[in-house]
Amino acid sequence: PLYYNRTKDGIPRGWISKIKQSMTVLSPQFTTHRMVTDYARDFYMPSYSRWRDLASNDYSKAKELSQWKQDIIRQWPGVKVINAEISARETDVGSGQRVIAEVYLGTIKPADVAVEIFNGRLDSEFNITQSTTQAMEVMEPIGDGKYRYHGQIDVADSGLFGYSVRVMPKHPEMPDNFGLSLIRWIGDL
Repeated sequence: PLYYNRTKDGIPRGWISKIKQSMTVLSPQFTTHRMVTDYARDFYMPSYSRWRDLASNDYSKAKELSQWKQDIIRQWPGVKVINAEISARETDVGSGQRVIAEVYLGTIKPADVAVEIFNGRLDSEFNITQSTTQAMEVMEPIGDGKYRYHGQIDVADSGLFGYSVRVMPKHPEMPDNFGLSLIRWIGDL
């Protein structure tokens, strides 16, 4: 309506005033300077700091990380989520469901992996959508490279939800657990 409210000369002065105010407030947020500053702060400087850390002491951390990656890649084919159980099929909103998983790591140490519950609402084809993840903690070694993990799904909404359990390599010098493109889901052979 403000656009169509025009003065005698046919100019929508109220609309123009609103546009000018929007430009004053929004323009500083959409500038090359702000974009470069954000990239430098959020990506370039953290990457530079990480490089400096890995390069220190004659690249000792980088060499250790490289050897760790080679070891994990070599041992990864044996990793397997053997089974997972949830405490209840149905539960009340606001409560939680405990998940217990049995994972075979072989000679890989539990500290070198992240075991997670991947869960979310199910669509009409029973695919998980709107997913979240919760870390699982190692409960106990079962023996022969097997470990029992536990975690909890918080039930915040009603509806049809599903879950799965996944394992990924984890190292403090890797920025995320996806760096090696290795992952095992329950049911993987």
